[in-house]
Amino acid sequence: MSPQNSSCVLQSKNDDQEADGENNAQGWNIKMSRWASDGQSPVGAVDEFNSGKLKSSPEIGEFQRECSESTITRSSGSNGLDNSGGRFDDSDSEKEFSTDSMVDAEERSDVGDYASDSDEDAGLMNTHRNINMLQSCRSVCEFEMIKKINEGTYGVVYKARDKKTGEILALKKVKMNIERDGFPLSSLREINILLSFDHPSIVDVKEIVVDNYDGTFMVMEYMEHDLKGLMEAKKQPFSMGEIKYLMLQLLEGVKYLHDNWVLHRDLKTSNILLNDKGELKICDFGLSRQFGSPLKPYTPLVVTLWYRAPELLLGAKEYSTAIDMWSVGCIMAELVAKEPLFTGRTELEQIDKIFRTLGTPDEKIWPGLSKLPGPKAKFVKQPYNMLRKKFPATSFTGSPVLSELGFDLLKKLLTYNPEERISAEEALLHDWFHEVPLPKYDFKPIFPSLRG
Repeated sequence: MSPQNSSCVLQSKNDDQEADGENNAQGWNIKMSRWASDGQSPVGAVDEFNSGKLKSSPEIGEFQRECSESTITRSSGSNGLDNSGGRFDDSDSEKEFSTDSMVDAEERSDVGDYASDSDEDAGLMNTHRNINMLQSCRSVCEFEMIKKINEGTYGVVYKARDKKTGEILALKKVKMNIERDGFPLSSLREINILLSFDHPSIVDVKEIVVDNYDGTFMVMEYMEHDLKGLMEAKKQPFSMGEIKYLMLQLLEGVKYLHDNWVLHRDLKTSNILLNDKGELKICDFGLSRQFGSPLKPYTPLVVTLWYRAPELLLGAKEYSTAIDMWSVGCIMAELVAKEPLFTGRTELEQIDKIFRTLGTPDEKIWPGLSKLPGPKAKFVKQPYNMLRKKFPATSFTGSPVLSELGFDLLKKLLTYNPEERISAEEALLHDWFHEVPLPKYDFKPIFPSLRG
């Protein structure tokens, strides 16, 4: 018998011995968490990015980390983990950052964590999903590995089949940090958030499974495409009705995140999945974190460079939901043009490309700009916004076309001043979604699966 098969047999015996005790365990409801209590929320919290509505913030200053640096050690008395997960692109909060480093084909996120960004990692959130946190993890032996889909620095994703139900799923194996002998903090954040959420535009993590060699896997719903790969495979751009339908789903997912006090901090086309039914799902929450009101300083070294908001590029440490909305604007422009809007190779080049397209900002249009600690280089003085030239109302040269209402939404998403940038809730109500052509709700990708 092979070591792997014997491991599965041993795991099965252990599961049988523990079954009776687990069946009597009371399910742990997320609403029972102390994070769900409004009494723990900051008094007088004001959310500038959610239409002035008061909401309970999940962050409190009393949370004490039980880890060193950016890892958390596994508990030796458990068959699994309370929280786990992983990233399978080349981004993680443990990664060293170089301010002028080159971006590798836009897929790498230059990231890092200030102490203030990792000292307070929120616990389970006040959502409507019930999770039995006392039930031990199943073994990965209960799944048939079909093929490897993707691999990155911090995780490997497999297409797999549940042997009991026959369901096709995606298994994401977390790459442990061997040098520090701990579980990546970014993965803990990701699994904590995804197990707490339940929304049709957020990828569904069903459970955590383990093997007998300290391996940890996230079991997720299987999606046939990612948006970036689908756009590259298509010979023709998406129709405007299809773009509107995709944007509606994306905005619904982002609104859900922000309503639950979570910043994604790495929205991009490769982190958006599609299935053959045309359903869109936001994935890869390794850089995500909960935020609170009033705002606290976090690292500005988040979001893949091409989708990074100008306030982050200029070193802002206090930011909120507006950084995700800038990324949404970049994604909308990419859907229309079938190519990324700003493609800088360094932070300085990225800022320069933004300024050349949208005009060079000043204190009049962006109050507080001069106080940002970012690069003090002399950028080109571009007095005009050239965005409309990239997206004209009509074109005879093959340029991407965008109506007046569509351009108005794009311009509001790419507004310099974060306090004036449109929110997800406001964007969902924009008149662009009500003009002809209407969103194509029956959109279904007809291409062969790009993910195997």
